[in-house]
Amino acid sequence: MAYPTSVTNTGANLVTQDANNAAQLWKEGADMFERTEDVFTQFEGGPESPIQIENDLSAGIGNKIHFRVKSGFYGPGRTGNQLYTDPTHFDELKMGTNELTVGLIRNAVSSFFMMEEDLGMRGELESGFNEGLGEWMGREKTAQMGLSSLHQCDITNHLVANERGSIQSLQSGDGLSPDDITTCAAMLSSMGGRPADIGHDVNKNRVRKFMFLTTQHGSSSLEQDPDYKARLLAAAAANGMSNVLFDGGLVPVNGHMVKKWDVVDHDGVGPLGSFLNPKAALGIPIVDGTSADLTGGGRGITGGGDADSAAKTTYQFFRDFPRYAITFCNGDTVSATASTHMLISGNKFYVTIVNPANAATDPNKWCIYRCTVNSGNEITVDLRLASASSGIAATTVGDVTYDSNVNTTVHPAGALVYASNAAGKPLFKTLVMGKTFARRGYGKFRNRRMIQQQEGGAVTETYIASVFGQKPRANRRGAFPGLLVLHHTGKYAGWKHP
Repeated sequence: MAYPTSVTNTGANLVTQDANNAAQLWKEGADMFERTEDVFTQFEGGPESPIQIENDLSAGIGNKIHFRVKSGFYGPGRTGNQLYTDPTHFDELKMGTNELTVGLIRNAVSSFFMMEEDLGMRGELESGFNEGLGEWMGREKTAQMGLSSLHQCDITNHLVANERGSIQSLQSGDGLSPDDITTCAAMLSSMGGRPADIGHDVNKNRVRKFMFLTTQHGSSSLEQDPDYKARLLAAAAANGMSNVLFDGGLVPVNGHMVKKWDVVDHDGVGPLGSFLNPKAALGIPIVDGTSADLTGGGRGITGGGDADSAAKTTYQFFRDFPRYAITFCNGDTVSATASTHMLISGNKFYVTIVNPANAATDPNKWCIYRCTVNSGNEITVDLRLASASSGIAATTVGDVTYDSNVNTTVHPAGALVYASNAAGKPLFKTLVMGKTFARRGYGKFRNRRMIQQQEGGAVTETYIASVFGQKPRANRRGAFPGLLVLHHTGKYAGWKHP
C-alpha cells in the first residue's frame, strides 16, 4: 500500500549529512562489526552452561516452551529395623514446570533504488544491510537478556557491595572487589547455584566455575585492587606469554571467572551504556531554571547526544535507567515501580550529569537531579541542585549540597548522564551466573531476512526477524538459584564525576 517515504534513505540525504559519505561511507560496514556483539552468545549451550538453549521450530509468536523442574529427596528416611508401614514414611517427588514464552522481534531499513548510483558505489551499501541488521539483533538480544536478568528475578537475588544497606549508601570505595566476588559465590552456592561448564583446560579437563560479567568501567576497581594485582603477577609468572596480562583479560579470583565486557560508546543514534552501567549522552542542553522544563523548550533530561537525536521521541535512550516500564519481545512486562529498580521513597531515583572537559561553560562540573518518571526516551525531574532554592531548584539534593567549585546548573549537549545514588556516585552492576542461570528459547525462525518492495520496486524494505524468548531459570518454588546481581560503584574514565 502507499505510505509516506520521507524516511527512505536516498543518496542525496546521505550526502547532506556529510559530504565525505560519497567516498567513505563504505567503510562503515566494516567498522560496525567491531562495535556490536551479543555478549551472552559465548555463554550459550546445554544444561551445564550458564545459558541453556532450546530450539523448538514449531513455536510461533506467543507459544510456550516448557522445562521440567524437580526437587531432590530430603526426607528423614528409616533406620535400623524401621519398616515402611505408612504412606507418610515415603519421600515425595516434588515436580513442576517452567514456561518460556517466545515472541517476535524485528527491525528494518528502507532504501531508494537510485541511492547507491547517486554515490557512485553500486552494491556497496545494500550489501551491508544484512550485517547491520544482524548486529542490531545481537544488541537487542543482549539488552533484553540483561534487563530480564535484573528484573525477572526476585529482590533477594540483588546484593549491595561491601555489605552496604542499600545502593544509596555506596561510596567511591565500594567498587567490585575480590571480597565481593567471594561473598557472591558463597551466597549463590547456598541458594542452590552450581558452577557452570565453561570449557576445557589445557589438559582437556572440564572447567566449571561461577561467571562474573562486568563492564570495563565496573572492573576498574578490581584491577586496581592490591590482592588482585598480586594474583595477576602470579599468573604471569606461571603462564608466560599466554597470561591474560598481555591481552587485557582478567585472571580468576578465588577460582571464579570474571568476564570484562567492553561496552563501546557508538556514534549512532540509540542507547549508550548497558544494563550493567546505565548512561546516556545529553541531547538538548540544560539551562539554568527553577521548573521541570530543563531545556527552555518543555523537555526534561533527553538523550541522543544532540538536539536532532533527542527529537526522535520513539528511541529508548534511557531504557537501562531505573523506573522504566519494560516490555520484552515475548510480551512479558516489568513494572516501572518494581522493587528491582531499587527506587527511593516515592518511587523516585537520582541521575547525575557531568560536563565534558571542553564545555564552553563550567567544564568538568556536575549536578544531581531527583527524578520521578522515565519514559525510556526522556526523564522527568522534580528536584535539581542549585545555588538558591526556588521552584524545583534546591541547595541540597539527596546527600549533595551545592558547591560552586564543583557544581553547575547548565549542561551542553553530549554531557555524560548516568544513574547515580544520593551522593552522585555512578551505579554499576555485575551479573553473577551459575549453571543454567537463564534459558533462551528459539522458535520457528531465527534471524530470517525478509524483503518487501514499494513504489513499483523503487523502494526496497529489508527486514530481519526472530522468534525467541529468554528468562532466568526458576526452581520448583519459584526462586532463582542461578544468578545474583551485585550493585557497586565504579569510574567513568576521563570524566570528573563524584
